[in-house]
Amino acid sequence: MRLAHLSFSAERGNRMQPIKVMVVDDVAETRASIRQLLELNGGFEVIGEAADGQEALAKAVELRPDCVLLDINMPVMDGITAAERFFVQFPEIAVVMMSVQGEKEYLRKSMAAGARDYLVKPFSPDELADTITRAVQVTQRRYVEGMPVITKHVLVLGPKGGVGRTTIAANVALALAALGDSTCLLDLNTQFSDLAMMLDIVPVQTLSALQGNETITSDDIESVVEKHDSGAHVLFAPTRPEEAESVDVPLIEGVLGALQSLYEWVVVDAPAGLHDLVFPVLDRRPTSLLVMTPELAPVRNTGQLLKLLHELEYDMDAAKVVLNCWDAKKAVTAEVIERNLKLPVSIHIPYDPEVMQAAANRGVPVVAGNPRSNSAKALQELVDHLCGKIDEKPKRRVFAMLRRETKWAMS
Repeated sequence: MRLAHLSFSAERGNRMQPIKVMVVDDVAETRASIRQLLELNGGFEVIGEAADGQEALAKAVELRPDCVLLDINMPVMDGITAAERFFVQFPEIAVVMMSVQGEKEYLRKSMAAGARDYLVKPFSPDELADTITRAVQVTQRRYVEGMPVITKHVLVLGPKGGVGRTTIAANVALALAALGDSTCLLDLNTQFSDLAMMLDIVPVQTLSALQGNETITSDDIESVVEKHDSGAHVLFAPTRPEEAESVDVPLIEGVLGALQSLYEWVVVDAPAGLHDLVFPVLDRRPTSLLVMTPELAPVRNTGQLLKLLHELEYDMDAAKVVLNCWDAKKAVTAEVIERNLKLPVSIHIPYDPEVMQAAANRGVPVVAGNPRSNSAKALQELVDHLCGKIDEKPKRRVFAMLRRETKWAMS
């Protein structure tokens, strides 16, 4: 089925009522500047100001704004703590964070706390207006429909090619869409991607069409995504290798921000290894799927990838290990893999070459074309893991203890 998702075609001026905004910043001059920008733009009403998060929460009880603009660094109660409180106490209020350049770690924490979007100072009047409008529309729609407010990101990683990353990313996205969740599959394989062939889609537009946009909006995203029959939307990487350089880190940061206003799930098919384009995704604290096959080289390479990510201070303790092309006769067992990676194997996808090859030839992933196959059942189980239907906590606690013991032994 095709999923309904938000359309932003209406202009702000068509609203019968202005968007009510509360500005929260400990600098009075900043609050005054933002108020002036919004009043000049039209379609907004600044109904209150606060100098810290605690004051903002108290005023929100009476004022009930549509949107709260929260600075991150404030006395008494900082913006991240305030965002968490707003998410719990006022889920109908959209929270937009404000920060200066160089505070990416704080922005990452604020998005995890429940913020709907963020602005980096200094921002333009159009950036301010578009971000607030988008955040309010999505938050109110999801609040009314009882939908979750925070977009969940799934990053499908693998240190080398040929282990099945794209196959797993495509099947996961289609299975999530089949549950009725609005889902976008983002292709970051800018050199020779197989995703279009796997889904039997000839892309009309790709990521490269968004290059040069000062701000990437929801309308921009809607103009370039392809609609799959499953209901999933797909944003393809460039189909021509020479266009790969047009996809850079700032572009992906903008794309992720716009996708977050539209979808409940964003599944990212990452290129092999650790490409620069992956870091904006990692900054959003995704659920990472580490894909490997039961062979020595992929296991070793995955271990090196995990070590590098830990050194870069990315928390990978909750990453899910996906063992693809699993065959019980293989010399490298799941136990060996778990012992080396100090992470549990979340799912075994069986070695099923005939089914997988048939799916690739038809351009129909197995969860859609052959849902009764063992491969499709394993992939559906993986989606159950992502949705929290399967509890891995007891097993993960054991591996967490092993990681601590290893750290102590090396110190």
